[in-house]
Amino acid sequence: MDRGDRGVSEAFVLDVQSTAHICIAAAISYPYFEKNIPEQISTGNWNAVTWIMNNGAAAWRNVNPVLNQGDESLVFHNQDATPEQFSFVLRCQHVPFGSKLRMYSEDPAAAFDSGMVNIVNDCQELQVSVVVPPYYAGRIKLHLEGPDGKPLPRGAAVEIRMLWCVPHSHHHYLQAVALLGAISALPTLQSVHVPLGYYTMLGIEE
Repeated sequence: MDRGDRGVSEAFVLDVQSTAHICIAAAISYPYFEKNIPEQISTGNWNAVTWIMNNGAAAWRNVNPVLNQGDESLVFHNQDATPEQFSFVLRCQHVPFGSKLRMYSEDPAAAFDSGMVNIVNDCQELQVSVVVPPYYAGRIKLHLEGPDGKPLPRGAAVEIRMLWCVPHSHHHYLQAVALLGAISALPTLQSVHVPLGYYTMLGIEE
């Protein structure tokens, strides 16, 4: 298969019975690491992007059942010595209409807030962006509330993606364009967004 191709031998369904955090990983190798020495890849955000885009562990997903009404919290990092912009994209599936979702950070060094958003579509998205300081470690908070004020019901899923915004002035810009195959960005010097991680929250309230 070529890069970007997708395939599956048969469909499967993940029926989560556990209430604990779950890691799902696919054991798929990729020729990149047969030709490149991982220790020689530059450190920082680019190192993380390279691993995610070329390693079989890119199929690694973190899944967390939501059991309570308190806001959830996820850690994120800027591994570079320069301020960098990140976007967080929240995509919901089978979340009941009338549910309320919010992404925010209360840290003054990297504050952002999507505001409380009512869900009116089956596959609705929220997106927020923030510029964070060098070598930053912070938390994104998530408010996930069903239409009845209780936790999200079983079958509802909320995926959070972290994207690194690489502008045309960035020293990794051409590498990012090549890695993503985003050649159309070059004529207008558009920024490109490379993935840095995925996390899925599952409703489990009965």
